[in-house]
Amino acid sequence: MKTTRMVRIAAASACALFLSAAALRAPVFGEDKGGSDKKWEEKREERGKKMAKELGLSADQEQQLKDSRKAHREKGEEFRKEMQGKREAMKAELEKPSLDMSRINSLQAEIKDLQGKMDDNRLDGILQVRKILTADQFKKFDEMIAKRFGKGGERGGPGWRNHGEGPGENPEPEEPGNK
Repeated sequence: MKTTRMVRIAAASACALFLSAAALRAPVFGEDKGGSDKKWEEKREERGKKMAKELGLSADQEQQLKDSRKAHREKGEEFRKEMQGKREAMKAELEKPSLDMSRINSLQAEIKDLQGKMDDNRLDGILQVRKILTADQFKKFDEMIAKRFGKGGERGGPGWRNHGEGPGENPEPEEPGNK
């Protein structure tokens, strides 16, 4: 019986070691994975050009949007990195044998504050777009975003995936070559 138990413990340890090694080798989000970031950037650029054409943007508006998007993205990346650090610190605190509740509560407050800053940054980005576009362009832009991400205008909103009016329940005819 002791032998069977020892074999099980050894097998579980080997599995844990294998899985942790695999997790450490996995690429980090945003890391270059052999050109996939370049492909993503190219697709983003292509979508931006298509949207600019559909909205009838002037060259000045295109440049303003590009600059705003870059600044917004850089600030967002700073927030994401800071959030990752806070969450890792929280995880480390929760894994300790003795919990330091004041440290945990402090980290939780910092995480909530940072989430608020991220939300403010998102709203600021929307307001910047609103300032650059005309009222008609913004209305059309909002419709394009809603169509792309669902009725709520963002992932997880109504109409996202197959919740309510997704494919299969209320299908819209597709335009040829628009997939």
